[in-house]
Amino acid sequence: MVTRTREQASGLSHLLEAEGAEAIPIPVIEILPSSDYQRLDEAILRIPDYNWIIFTSIHGVKYFWERLRAKGKDARDLKGIRLAAIGPTTASELRGHGVEPDLVPAEFRAEAILEDMKGEDLEGKRILLPRAAQARDLLPKELGARGARVCVVEAYRTKKPKADFAGLQRSWTKGKSMW
Repeated sequence: MVTRTREQASGLSHLLEAEGAEAIPIPVIEILPSSDYQRLDEAILRIPDYNWIIFTSIHGVKYFWERLRAKGKDARDLKGIRLAAIGPTTASELRGHGVEPDLVPAEFRAEAILEDMKGEDLEGKRILLPRAAQARDLLPKELGARGARVCVVEAYRTKKPKADFAGLQRSWTKGKSMW
């Protein structure tokens, strides 16, 4: 079973099928636009006030960029702001918008960002964190404990999709059991 979002599942499914596996897409998460962009839009209008922007997913980059453009801004408005990306895919998404991240930890977790920023003087620094409406609080709490002023804004939402077991059932009825 491939549990990624429908948009992300096809690439992994093709790789698995090329190796002889039967890939059955059963998404366990759905990515949706924010229900209210007011806080993100306000942060974008104050973008020069930030020292760092930390992107924790490609979805955060995608929706941040959509709102950046909607406010009449582009990559030039990020000049002087340091960018962090959790993971190579998120970094690649940033590069697709013409900016190079300053920090991409080797591990794709919030803890790795914190470890890599250990030597940074964060006292009084302003950090923008555009992310999912529901996410772990570890990153903003730890950055705040180090003296940073962290602005967490909803860039997108996640929801559990309705269970679609039709693909799984079709597989079983073809006489192919996953077990």
